[in-house]
Amino acid sequence: MTKNELLALGTPVMDVFYDADYEFCKKHGLEVGCTNHLSDEQVSGIESELKPVLEAAGDNARNVCESFVKSGGSNCAYAGNVSDDETGGKIRGNLKRNGILDLMANLEGKTGRIMCIITPDKQRTFAVYLGAGEKKVEM
Repeated sequence: MTKNELLALGTPVMDVFYDADYEFCKKHGLEVGCTNHLSDEQVSGIESELKPVLEAAGDNARNVCESFVKSGGSNCAYAGNVSDDETGGKIRGNLKRNGILDLMANLEGKTGRIMCIITPDKQRTFAVYLGAGEKKVEM
């Protein structure tokens, strides 16, 4: 059995970055410069009106794993909840490409995502749907 040097427990999400103005945020009831927790339907509605600039696997715990491995660490594992959907598959692919052991559970629903809406003055506003990541796993 392999010894893990680092085990990170997180909330797997896809970070998606968009450019928009203050009026767009106001139109959707988003508090500018804050984290706005929304339903999947609300996030999907906002996403349908914007074109993504960048997409990357997110979550602070996953970020730590990636940095750990890139700085020479080995035997790193990451655990959390995703769904068996395209977004979950992208996160799993990110772990594999970075040499991180995937201990994520597949749950029903959708994998979480975080919209980072950047206004012209570089203010960041987050529209967050945590999806499967906030569900408890029954053992």
